Amino acid sequence: MKIPSFLQPIFNLLTNPKNTRVVLILVLCCELILNFFIVQKVPYTEIDWEAYMDEVAGPLVHDEWDYTKLRGGTGPLVYPAGFVWLYGLLYKLTDSGLNIKRAQYIFIGFYMVFIFIVLNLYAIVIEQNSNNKDKVKGEKEQNNQNKSKNKSKNKNKNKNKNNKKQQNGKKQEKEQVKEKRSNVSSLLTKFEFQPWILLCLAFSRRIHSIFVLRLFNDPLAMLLFYFSVYLMIKNRWWVGCFVYSLAVSIKMNIFLFAPGLLLLMLKTHSFIKTIFLLAVCAITQVVLAIPFLLVNPLGYLNKSFELSRKFFYIWSVNWQFLPEDFFLSNAWSYGLLALQLGCYILFATKKWISHEKSYKNALNKGKVTAEHFIYILFTSNFIGIVFSRSLHYQFFVWYYHTIPYLLIKTKIHWVFQILILLAIEVVWNVYPPNAYASLALNLLHLIVLILLFLKPVPKPRSENTKKTN
Repeated sequence: MKIPSFLQPIFNLLTNPKNTRVVLILVLCCELILNFFIVQKVPYTEIDWEAYMDEVAGPLVHDEWDYTKLRGGTGPLVYPAGFVWLYGLLYKLTDSGLNIKRAQYIFIGFYMVFIFIVLNLYAIVIEQNSNNKDKVKGEKEQNNQNKSKNKSKNKNKNKNKNNKKQQNGKKQEKEQVKEKRSNVSSLLTKFEFQPWILLCLAFSRRIHSIFVLRLFNDPLAMLLFYFSVYLMIKNRWWVGCFVYSLAVSIKMNIFLFAPGLLLLMLKTHSFIKTIFLLAVCAITQVVLAIPFLLVNPLGYLNKSFELSRKFFYIWSVNWQFLPEDFFLSNAWSYGLLALQLGCYILFATKKWISHEKSYKNALNKGKVTAEHFIYILFTSNFIGIVFSRSLHYQFFVWYYHTIPYLLIKTKIHWVFQILILLAIEVVWNVYPPNAYASLALNLLHLIVLILLFLKPVPKPRSENTKKTN
């Protein structure tokens, strides 16, 4: 399909990696306008905000530091201490939680920081891939020139040389004609990562609702997580681990990235330094929880890290096709956990260290590429999502912004990538949850997971990557 001439500048903008930062700025501007429009025109829906305010009022207003006694309208407090400090601050900034409109504007700020960080992570990968491809292309051209020079020295092969020149000339003419035709498909598949991917990260109806219409804690945990990833990619591991631990202290779903992160620590650092990095994470949790640990340490640990907590079947987006009794059974929980652990082991042994061939060769080799780093973290989280005991609507933010990247790594045609992304978005907007939507979501998840396992993993290091410890 030929692109009309008036659309050519738009396609060039969206497909040329050199325009990545321009597209990033345009997306940010559109997002800012869209979020203000949503807050002004779409009614706020109360779900958990009032419960959050009741929970943090315990220590802030009533001087209650026993975690087992902190409750809200939806039940006992089940998040770690970082949640109390963050939403305690919001409690103060919003007149004890009563000024909802102000809270929404604050969450617009959170969203803009969040999407800025995520867009930058993708921009780093896009630019890195583009630079690698340009380097490979330059090396091929240099090799061709060297071959031509060597052949020109051989006088006995002049005729063959002339014939090949003519053939090469014809091939070049054909390629130029194809480029002038500007085929849409070729534009979108010329590079694995192009600026148009940034558009897929924005404008999700459910994500905007989670941020500025529901005021959940899930997106704030993810904001801190993505910031920690950015810091680690920039080789600022100490600060990155501190911020990662802050994210865990807001919501425990961040632990789904932990298997991949642990492997990345071991890949890039010595065993001793990895222990120190883990200590940073642990100490951060302890410091945040000190007031609660001094009053009732066991109560704090039981409530804030309650792994045996039961979920409400009625809100489960992913398992509505199961009988409720089976959904709530321990057998189902343990079965999912076994499948999840098995999948982690499979990916860790067959994919995450596939280039190094063995753990011995993978450990303590220095800095890895940004794409390899992101690939391991995003697949680690996605495995946890696939085998999650329950996914509620606000949990969509746990992995939505990783889906475009994961779909690209499946190597399927860009049309199918877009269709899968749209299908996942549609399923998450079905209300209330139903069996058909749950089946569709699980099918889509399994397709992506299987394709990821079958396709190659990004190389851990480029030739220019130096060992840094």
